[in-house]
Amino acid sequence: GQFLLEYVLNSLPVEAEATHIPEQLTVSVAGLEAGASIEAKDIKLPNGVSLAVEPDAVVIQVLAAQAEEAPAEGAAEEGASEEG
Repeated sequence: GQFLLEYVLNSLPVEAEATHIPEQLTVSVAGLEAGASIEAKDIKLPNGVSLAVEPDAVVIQVLAAQAEEAPAEGAAEEGASEEG
């Protein structure tokens, strides 16, 4: 199935020396199912970098993708009534 990722935190607060602040962090979502989440403590940080947020803070949630639906019945009925 297809899944959507919801970024609960768009940035991850960390503490580090100015020369050790990471520009980016890479997180794998491989194998995660809908309803799963990645918490701050799950993210591997470089040496000398520590979290500045609660370890159990949710960073990313995996959501089930909504199947594309046909146009709503109300929209089709509106078009028909305008023609008559």
